Amino acid sequence: MKDGANDEFETFWRTYPSRRPHPNPKKPAHLKFEALVNRGADPANIIRGAQNYAAYVAANVRDPRYITQALTWLNREQWAEYQEAPDPPRLQVGMN
Repeated sequence: MKDGANDEFETFWRTYPSRRPHPNPKKPAHLKFEALVNRGADPANIIRGAQNYAAYVAANVRDPRYITQALTWLNREQWAEYQEAPDPPRLQVGMN
C-alpha cells in the first residue's frame, strides 16, 4: 500500500454520502480503494468524485437507500462520472 493511501481513504470515507440506516460496509470499500490506487488510479480524482457525488445526493436524493454503497461506486469507477460539480438545482415555477 502506498504511504498516505490510508489517509486518502479516510478522506474519501468522510466525504462519501452516508446511507444510514442502510448498510455501507467500510472494510471492502477500503480494500477496493487501495487496489484502485495500487493500479494507478489517482486518489485525488476519487475523492473529488465523491465530493461531487455527495453534492448531487444532497440536492437530489431524499431516501438514503438510493445512495450507492461505496464499494459498488468504486467497483463501477463512478468517480469518473462526477469529476465536475453538479449543476445547482433549477428553481421551479412559483419559487422566489
